[in-house]
Amino acid sequence: MSAIGVFVPPALILPRKGKNPFLYKDAPNGTLPLISETGYMDSYLFIDWLKQFGKHAKPSAEDPVLLIADNHTSHFSLPSVLFCRENHITFLTLSPHASHVLQPLDKCLFASLKALYSSEAEKWLVQNPGKVTLSPLDKDCTVAVAPEENELSPPTSQMDISIKSIVLLPRNE
Repeated sequence: MSAIGVFVPPALILPRKGKNPFLYKDAPNGTLPLISETGYMDSYLFIDWLKQFGKHAKPSAEDPVLLIADNHTSHFSLPSVLFCRENHITFLTLSPHASHVLQPLDKCLFASLKALYSSEAEKWLVQNPGKVTLSPLDKDCTVAVAPEENELSPPTSQMDISIKSIVLLPRNE
């Protein structure tokens, strides 16, 4: 999600050795299916995601893009730095243990998405006792939790309030 409301489809990383298209069938349109042995982001998967990001953000020399991310080690590989430089992406990482204070989307988008997902997952677990699955939500729940492109965009006023709520830190000059 950008400050102007542009939605970049998510990457969905599953802990697997091989891709199974069935696991991604109800994912939002444009979802980037990724796998790793651990199910976590690594520097190779991050390059794949950066390519997805560039495809949707469409940065150029005339209109570069600022990408703000947490301080995860997968973001610090030389290939990712070079990719960003070559593709007009200014990459800014937040200080460790500060993303919850500095990132406006944590306040206006992800908090409500997390609450909605937890609620739907809890309903599913109550209605399906004893079932175990990687994707506990049926198609209707998935649509409610992960809507189509731009459907979840918060109002501009909500984004403005979230951006204004960021704690400003003094600059060292």
